[in-house]
Order: sequence, then C-alpha cells, then structure tokens
Amino acid sequence: MESADLMHRYLPVDRCGAQGDNHAWINLLGSWSTQQADGKRSGYDANHQGIAMGSDRCFTENVKLGIYASAVHSKADSRGIADKHQMKANSWQVGLYGNAITSAKTDIEAYIGVGKAEIDGKRYTQLNQKLAKSDYNADMMSAGMGVNYHLSDAITPFLRLDYTRIGADSYHETGAELMNLTVKGQTSEALIARTGVKFDKAVTDKLSLYAKASVGVDLLHREQAITAAFSALPTNTFSVKNGKFGRVIGDIELGSTYHFTPNVSLQFGGQAIGREGSHSLGVQANFNIRF
Repeated sequence: MESADLMHRYLPVDRCGAQGDNHAWINLLGSWSTQQADGKRSGYDANHQGIAMGSDRCFTENVKLGIYASAVHSKADSRGIADKHQMKANSWQVGLYGNAITSAKTDIEAYIGVGKAEIDGKRYTQLNQKLAKSDYNADMMSAGMGVNYHLSDAITPFLRLDYTRIGADSYHETGAELMNLTVKGQTSEALIARTGVKFDKAVTDKLSLYAKASVGVDLLHREQAITAAFSALPTNTFSVKNGKFGRVIGDIELGSTYHFTPNVSLQFGGQAIGREGSHSLGVQANFNIRF
C-alpha cells in the first residue's frame, strides 16, 4: 500500500489561479516504513524511492485538469518470521487529477490512477538452507476526492475519501526444492475517510511555509493473510497472517516553498503517518513551472 499511496500523495490538486494557467512539475519522493510483528503475525521494514511528474491546465477560471505519471522502487525485509524474506518491487502509475471551484470558499479536488508492480522475492529457508526465489506482478488502482473550505487565506479545513486496491498474482517459488512455496493471489483494499486542516502562509515575498494535519479511518479495515502450500505437500495449505494494524490513521506534513520568480518554485516537505502497529516517514522535493 505504501508505494501505491506515495505515487499520488503529492499531486498539485490546489485550485486554479487564472484561466489559461499551465503548470509542469516534477517530484522526487522517499518513504521509510515499518509494520510491527507480533508472534503469530509477520511484519516488515521497507523503503521506497521514486519520481513523479505531470502537467495541468486551468481550462476555465474554476476548472483545472492534469495528467501525471510516477514510478517507485521499493525494498522490504521481513520481521517476526523464521524464514527471512526480502522483496524488491518496481511500480508505476499513470492517472488524471483535477480541481473544480464551487464557490469563493469551497472547491472539490479528485484524482484517479492505475498501475502495476513487478515484484521479486527471496526467502532463506532454515530447514534445508536453500534460497527460494519468486517473481510475480500486482495490479493497482487508486482514486480519491476531497472537499476544501477556505476559512481564510492561510487556513483550509478539508474532508476527503481515498480508495486503493492492489491485486497480487499467485506465484510458485523456485530454488528451494521441496521447500518451495506455491502462494495464492491476494487482493488488498483500503477506503480511508479523512478530515483535517491545511495551513499555508507567506513569510516573505519569496518564501512560504505550509503544514497539514489529518486523522482518518480505514472503512475497509480487515486482517490480511497469505495462503500457501509447500511443494512437498501441495494439498496442505496454511496461512501466515500479516501484521496487525489499527483502523485509525493520523498524519502530519510540514514544508516550505521558495519562489525564484512568480512562475518558478521549489518545495521541500516531510510527512509522518502512524496507525497502531505501523508507521512511516516520507520526504519530497517538488519543482514547479507555470507558463
């Protein structure tokens, strides 16, 4: 879920400045996450690095529409299970985003994206000291919509709903002989309702500071498990539960934007996300040109 979220997390879905405005932008992305293990459940440590780019246009004073593409490379190491498991993934996503101003104080933002992940896995088996390898794909779809209320020039409360679906293929390991696993495909979904507030304030003619804080609830929260069988016993399936994590999610984001000219800006920011059993830290750098 982290890589899918990272690929659209920083889309410029703010409202239009003026009709005919065009923007082109590029984002450098990074994230580090941990999911705790607890006895019967597995966990992991993961890191993600990527890039996103896109362009948008204000077709009217009130309506902006843009297109984006993103790619993320991920690495993860298992926690809390006997056989050490490592994963590498290359993910990509393309999509659309936009904003529609509905009144002087309110606007609606939205995005939709589809993508794919190519995943390579390694599992070090303790029983026969072999290395089991896997190679499979996962399809991803993300969509979200938010409503912003501009309480003042600096303060904007918001409500939003974000949906993510990841469908991983089944696969069969190689290299560990009778200890190879055949793993069933798995579908993961999240539907997160959030409320929060954004703050954006110019401190000089060229520099502004921003912050965002929110709390959300995963409406599709449920325990996930991987179902598999060893090659030696193909009819005897078993399940390994994923780490337990909470339904409630909190996040905070801080950053700054420097305007070299009225049409060229550079932004740096950091984000922390936490829920029971899981947390992550992220950073981003954005270069934006208006033309």
